[in-house]
Amino acid sequence: MGKPIVQKVSVGVCMARDGKVLLIRRSANDSFMSGLWEFPGGKREAGEPSAAAAAREAKEETGLDVEIGQPFFVFDYRVEKPEEIRDVTMIVFAARPENSAEVRLSAEHDAFAWVGSDEMEKHNASAETKQAMRNFWRMR
Repeated sequence: MGKPIVQKVSVGVCMARDGKVLLIRRSANDSFMSGLWEFPGGKREAGEPSAAAAAREAKEETGLDVEIGQPFFVFDYRVEKPEEIRDVTMIVFAARPENSAEVRLSAEHDAFAWVGSDEMEKHNASAETKQAMRNFWRMR
């Protein structure tokens, strides 16, 4: 019999400051997608509203308090774990930092960058993250 498929909902936070979007890089020590640049975000807890999850994850991963806007991009992906297959729906929210505080990364990440539309290709991000960034800049 195959592994069970578990559905999960994750949130991403595409936050802008001075015309640039914040990306954070997964730590080289991370067993899941190490070195990949991504939006701050993570799994929504059971019963947690998606916008609240986005604000919580942004704070946990960057130390920033953010004003969460509307979701503007959704994509699906699968992750195979030893015990299960996770079928994940990612909801990406537009956001902006509430103040000019500095980014303080969690242990899961080892670098951050405020990325302009002309700098996106310099970062090893997924095709979905890059498409979300293009969509975000088109909305502005």
